[in-house]
Amino acid sequence: MLPLIQTGGSALPSGTPNQVLATDASGSSSDIVQLRALVQSDLPNTLSAFGTSLPNIKLVPSFTRSVGASNGTQVKVYQCPTSRRAIALNYQINNYGSATSSFSPCIGGVAGASGVYFPLAGTLTAGQLSVINGTASGNAATAFYVMEAGETYNLLQITSTNFWVVAMILEFDNTSPLRTAKVVNPASGDNALYTPSGSKNGLIVGGAVTNAFAVNASTQTSLVLMWNNTSGAITTYNSYLPSGTSSSSAATRLNSSSASATAHATTSTGAFFGCTVANGDTLSVNLSANNTSGGLLYCSVLEF
Repeated sequence: MLPLIQTGGSALPSGTPNQVLATDASGSSSDIVQLRALVQSDLPNTLSAFGTSLPNIKLVPSFTRSVGASNGTQVKVYQCPTSRRAIALNYQINNYGSATSSFSPCIGGVAGASGVYFPLAGTLTAGQLSVINGTASGNAATAFYVMEAGETYNLLQITSTNFWVVAMILEFDNTSPLRTAKVVNPASGDNALYTPSGSKNGLIVGGAVTNAFAVNASTQTSLVLMWNNTSGAITTYNSYLPSGTSSSSAATRLNSSSASATAHATTSTGAFFGCTVANGDTLSVNLSANNTSGGLLYCSVLEF
């Protein structure tokens, strides 16, 4: 094969950047002299972060209308399809009905928690966002939660009204190293929330959508979250357990002060800066009481 000869001080005969050595989009041409402009099919449909990727990423259209649903209805906005993962980033509501209502984003369909919906923010009684009838408003989904196939993103409607919602949903393949680690029905004592898989290490990423990858932010108060589905507050501690350490203590804690998980609400289990979990080590959360009747403990991780 003849070499490509540089002429006129330019590495490319045309002097035009962003070109590839092929005459068709398949890239199969062997003619090294002919150049063409890059097209979308030349570029992988991948978003990279920290050297890892979200393969086959796309934004999913999501418009849902609800007319006259009763108080406390979970209105399904989106369901994650087979072999995919998804993140709900924000939502916008138009309340065109006759009543003011509050709304809370929730996750349903979690394995091991049939029929249970976990609020990503707010409670099952007060809601995250209040929208006056005849107006429109929106909010971020707040908690950074990566849905698995079969899980649903819902809006809990506190008061019956007519409304429609559009949500921003980011969807990608489940081969991605980004996921949410979770413990359904966490019990009193130590709960092993996350141990890196295989030979991987893991980065704990933000519990809030707005600072999910801000690992150097001055405040990281929501890296680990818990839906407390009990009638009382639960004291929580986060711990880093090196390989071979079987239980938490004051010497393993990531946050020196305990946190209090409010009854029937989603709250942080304690503030700490973003950290990496080495292969074989474990991120553990200690609870002062059982949360075994529909509770959820979770954090999002990026493995590398």
